[in-house]
Amino acid sequence: VEAAQPELEKIDPELAASPFIFPDAETLSKVKVFRALTADEQTNFQAAFDEAIGN
Repeated sequence: VEAAQPELEKIDPELAASPFIFPDAETLSKVKVFRALTADEQTNFQAAFDEAIGN
């Protein structure tokens, strides 16, 4: 959201400067997009995660 950074600057300048919230062009150039999981993969990974956390 374009107007978010100036508004956050008023509340918390440190967060407004965070590249984790507002990445710069250099950071964005390193971003990777991975494929979406199939429905079966999602189900299998969710089941494994649930087991790992004790659910």
